[in-house]
Amino acid sequence: VQELGVPVLVFSAGLADIIEEVFRQKLHRSFKNIKVVSNRMVFDEEGCLVAFKGRFYAF
Repeated sequence: VQELGVPVLVFSAGLADIIEEVFRQKLHRSFKNIKVVSNRMVFDEEGCLVAFKGRFYAF
């Protein structure tokens, strides 16, 4: 996919930080042609999770 320049768009209700890390660990590299549209975690200076960024919808 990367060699052909095909863009990949991943939509998820999960956390982009986790999805991107799984890509890095399982594929052993990061891809410039992959865009993850998802919620993100926000950490403080000490590395503690303090918030989430993104739109959350309650149904």
